Amino acid sequence: MRPMSARDWNRGLRWLRQHLPTVNERYGRPFRATPDAPNTLEAVTRAWQTTGPVPVWNGGSGRTVYGSPLHNYAFRAWHDSTHVRLQTPFSPAGEKTTALAQVRMLLSCTDLGTPGDRVRAARLVYEDIVAQVEHCERYGDFPVDQLGFQRAYATRGPSEALACPW
Repeated sequence: MRPMSARDWNRGLRWLRQHLPTVNERYGRPFRATPDAPNTLEAVTRAWQTTGPVPVWNGGSGRTVYGSPLHNYAFRAWHDSTHVRLQTPFSPAGEKTTALAQVRMLLSCTDLGTPGDRVRAARLVYEDIVAQVEHCERYGDFPVDQLGFQRAYATRGPSEALACPW
């Protein structure tokens, strides 16, 4: 994929931040943020079968593309619900499959914004998931500055963004 312009990245970011609560209402679940959320597909599936609001991890939410910790938690609830629905593992391949499903969900929200903005936002979601997996594989952890890392990944390309840990 060729890099996005900063203008397109910002447009996708605005759409995503504006519409993420609606997307989570449609495709995710009510959630509660907690420091001890389940972190395997099996544990997440069990938690979703036995609790009301689903537990999502409350850490690492200070600098994300989603704009606020609350929006990041909503994204996590939607992301985890997609894993549960598809039974995709928490592995690089499972993350890509889950990301592609989320892209299809975003693109189906034809009542929210313009087609171009949905495409830009869908690319941000896909690259946010895939780029973080690549960063974790390379450096052993997720980026601290997820927003800066994702912007570099989308606008300058993966090789430049992954040249150093974020």
